[in-house]
Amino acid sequence: MKVEGTWTHSERFRKDLLSPGCFLAWYMTSNSQTIAAQFLTWGSVVPYSMLEYAEIERSVYVYASSFLTFIRQRVQSRTKEEEKKQEEEEKQEEEEEEEEEEEEEEEEEEKQEEEEKEQEEEEEQEEEEEQEEEVEEEEEQEEDKKQEEEEEQEEEEEEQEQEEEEEEEEEH
Repeated sequence: MKVEGTWTHSERFRKDLLSPGCFLAWYMTSNSQTIAAQFLTWGSVVPYSMLEYAEIERSVYVYASSFLTFIRQRVQSRTKEEEKKQEEEEKQEEEEEEEEEEEEEEEEEEKQEEEEKEQEEEEEQEEEEEQEEEVEEEEEQEEDKKQEEEEEQEEEEEEQEQEEEEEEEEEH
């Protein structure tokens, strides 16, 4: 349906203004909010002149380009923020790794020190045991010597007694 000097709710209108994102931009433009509200409320024919159509088209273009610029800026600022966050996270991870490495090194050093102490204690204990064994051996040797001496003495005494008995017998 065409009215002289005006555009109606035609195929061209739908194609131009109802494409994705375009109608939203047109609706958000202050000059065309009333028309858009009528269109949304009644869904009827929305007549307007060719000049108005050109103005709406221009305002939609301006709005769309400024909207796109705004989105680009937001995206850029977000990517910058994300990069900053990523850098901070990487730094934090590096610091945590360094701390973990330091803790591991300290733990290893402590373990080594403990092992060395244990080794020293074992060595000392072995030395003490060896000394005790030596002392025991010496004591045993001394006892053996004493026993031998006692035995020798007993033998000598026995011999002497025998000799005395023999002498007594000879005298008799």
